[in-house]
Amino acid sequence: LREYDRATASHNTVCIDGENSTEVWDIFRVGRRAVPQHFEVGPTEAGFEAAAGHDGFDHLPGKPSHHRRIRTFDRGICLIDHVGGTGSHSATGGYLIPPGWTVTPISRGWVVSRHDKQVRIALHSQQMLHLNTESAPWHPEYGRELQTTRLVWSTRYDQPFSVETRIISER
Repeated sequence: LREYDRATASHNTVCIDGENSTEVWDIFRVGRRAVPQHFEVGPTEAGFEAAAGHDGFDHLPGKPSHHRRIRTFDRGICLIDHVGGTGSHSATGGYLIPPGWTVTPISRGWVVSRHDKQVRIALHSQQMLHLNTESAPWHPEYGRELQTTRLVWSTRYDQPFSVETRIISER
C-alpha cells in the first residue's frame, strides 16, 4: 500500500522507463532524491503560470528529464509536460479521477462527468500517444482504499517531445 502510494506512476505526473523519480525503499526510507529545478511562477492576463522540473531520472541512460508548465485560463487549465534526454525510452503520464465520476473516451482524450458537471480532457502531442483508462486504488486516509479511474497516456520515444493536456470545464 505505502509502496504504491509513493510510486511516481501512481501520481498525476510523468514516469519514465517505469522508474520512480525518487528512490523509495523500506517503509520510511528514501535513497536518491529528485531535486527540483527551474522553478518559476507568476501572473498572466488569464490567471497564473507555474513551471518546474527535476533531475529524478538523471541516473537512467541518456539522462531523461521531465519539466511541467501549468497555465490557467478562463474555464480551465493547461498542463504542458516536456520530456527530454537522449536514447530510447518509454514514458507514461496519468491523472487520477475522483471516485464517482464517469469517464468517456473521446478522440485524443476523455470527457469526465458527474451529475451536472462535465470536463473535457484533451491531449495534443507531436508524439504518437496511446490513451487508456485503468482501475486504480485511491487512499483518502490511512487504511482506507477506494477504487477509482486513472486516465493514462503512454509512448515510446527517442527524441524530446511535449504533451499538452487541456482540462476544460464544459458545464
